[in-house]
Amino acid sequence: MLAIGQPGEEFWSSKEVARWLGVTSRTVRLWAECGEIPALRAGRQWRFRPNELKLWLNNSANPIGSSRIVSERLQVEPPGKD
Repeated sequence: MLAIGQPGEEFWSSKEVARWLGVTSRTVRLWAECGEIPALRAGRQWRFRPNELKLWLNNSANPIGSSRIVSERLQVEPPGKD
């Protein structure tokens, strides 16, 4: 069996990413399937590295709306860290 990350490496679920971005988890899964968002497939589930998501938001040409929304998302605490 192949591991998708290093021991102790943090991964988010599609539900956590959806909450962080303010979209539905279905949208996140569709983006992952189409290669629009950096993601790893683990069996039937998608997993996301928080650092890669932040880079994606910084480097994307407005993936989720206005640049104000993107910059606000980067300042939000990661899911589950409330």
